[in-house]
Amino acid sequence: MTDITIATARGICFLALLCVLAALSIQDVRTQRLPNRLVIAAGLLVWLPKVIEAIVLLSWEPLLTAALATALAIIVPIVVEVIWRVLQRKSSQSGLGGGDMKLLAALGPLVGTVSWLLLPLAAALSLPQAVIAAISGQRQRQAQAQRQAQAQQQAQQQGQTQTQTQTQYQSESESQSEGTERQSFAFGPYIAAAAVMLYLLKLLPGL
Repeated sequence: MTDITIATARGICFLALLCVLAALSIQDVRTQRLPNRLVIAAGLLVWLPKVIEAIVLLSWEPLLTAALATALAIIVPIVVEVIWRVLQRKSSQSGLGGGDMKLLAALGPLVGTVSWLLLPLAAALSLPQAVIAAISGQRQRQAQAQRQAQAQQQAQQQGQTQTQTQTQYQSESESQSEGTERQSFAFGPYIAAAAVMLYLLKLLPGL
């Protein structure tokens, strides 16, 4: 009876979690933001079975394991973030968004002590899109550079002074830089997919 109660709680919460993760992924793709309310909802659905299991078994172990999984889930992102900031001293951009960090922490207890694999697996899943985004960004920068060179030549032909031409060039370069910094892709769906994959793998016999 105890096992049935725990299994039922896990199943219901997991199905509800899938719905929340689907909504969260759609929102992230559309706006590149992870709403706190959805991240919190995901976290509650992950922790609820752990609380029920602790109550049914009269043991703190499920909660302690969940807390450990949360810590392991954010260790790798923190290390990556530190390395990113060291390598990108002149950049104000962050390697991971705050929403991604929160989602990793929320989903950590779902997969247990292998939660440190969430970020590496999510990164591996997102690699094709990252490559496509990089190629697309490179092509856009090349096209922008060509337009800037043409505009500079036209300006010189029209008799503009060198100072005016240089000012225009710098303005367009700044606009290009800002546009490039805004180029990114939604990482939340990959974190969600990684968590679901690791959870389902845990259910396989022998794992």
